[in-house]
Amino acid sequence: MNFMYNFIRFSCGVILIILMIIISLYWNPYSSNYIISEVNIENLEVQKFVTEKKVFHYLDSTVFQRSLHMDSICLNDIEFSLDQNDYIHKSQVSSDFFGNVEIDITVRKPVARFIDSMSIGFYIDSCGDIMSLSNDYTSRVILISGDFNSVNWDDLVNVINYINNENIFFKNISHIQIESSKLSLIGRVGPVIEFGMIDGYKQKFEKLFKFYKSKHTRNGLYSIINLEFNNQIICKK
Repeated sequence: MNFMYNFIRFSCGVILIILMIIISLYWNPYSSNYIISEVNIENLEVQKFVTEKKVFHYLDSTVFQRSLHMDSICLNDIEFSLDQNDYIHKSQVSSDFFGNVEIDITVRKPVARFIDSMSIGFYIDSCGDIMSLSNDYTSRVILISGDFNSVNWDDLVNVINYINNENIFFKNISHIQIESSKLSLIGRVGPVIEFGMIDGYKQKFEKLFKFYKSKHTRNGLYSIINLEFNNQIICKK
């Protein structure tokens, strides 16, 4: 009886060791048999900054290039490398038992494009974080030019988000020009809006909303609309 019991214990131990060896061979975070089987990219249909082809090209030029063999690459290295890309907010890399790798990518969305006096440009996202321009794709967002360093950055980001979140302003305002801390809002058509300082921007947008809803925007009488003064809209022909 004791012999049979010991034999069973010994057999189970051998089987367990064999299973551990098999798992260590196939389940290895540095496996040389990794195959990237799926790349899921958020909003792929409406943005072209991050595509599956660009993901592979980016990995080939960064994390993969630094190693001769895949067995020296960890999945965390892939995540870290992807997260350094300006257009990627967050990546998540996972693998299954057979070494198939799945990459899920959340893309950063540009909300404005900045151009300085030297014609050097960049995008920002809704949080105000800077994104580099792309040689392959241009996003149709509001343009910011002039002396944008003369205004508070967070306040300017709030103004940009306010415009983008209100359909009537998003449709009508395509450009913000900044001079001496004062904003001018330039539309695709219609008058230039002399917005003035950013202070009290919500009240100024409320006045602008009323103007856009009035008949004055349809007759093309005015070339300049001034919103700088409290409780007033000054129209200039």
